[in-house]
Amino acid sequence: YPRGGEPGGVDAPVWENDGVVCHREGKDVTILTYGTLTAQAIRASEILADQGVEATVLRLQRVDAFAVKTIMEGMSSNRKLVVMEEACAHSGIKEALSMELPFCKVYGIDLGHRYVPHGSIQELYRACGLDGQSIADYILEELK
Repeated sequence: YPRGGEPGGVDAPVWENDGVVCHREGKDVTILTYGTLTAQAIRASEILADQGVEATVLRLQRVDAFAVKTIMEGMSSNRKLVVMEEACAHSGIKEALSMELPFCKVYGIDLGHRYVPHGSIQELYRACGLDGQSIADYILEELK
């Protein structure tokens, strides 16, 4: 499974503070990610905007210590957080953030428990539900 590197083709951030970068601001839901999934998170926010859902997109620059105060300040007002990560189920940061953010509803999109086959990055994102459209569909379903 291909990983690593900074996201390419991402617009300049709206703001940056304490290891948290905000790429979009919205009031309905917050998408939090790190690394290469940032472009997919931004794509999902564009798809959601077409459906009338405003998404904040936050990117962590480090995952060793969470800037909880900055994340809380940057989140959408309804405190719904979707953590996207290229990690197996229960091995990423979603659980840790759930404990750090007890007043938020924290959802997660990750690789799950299955074996990840070979393919191009876009094929693997789609197969694992980590492409922009799959993320937007997941969020729309959870917001119902």
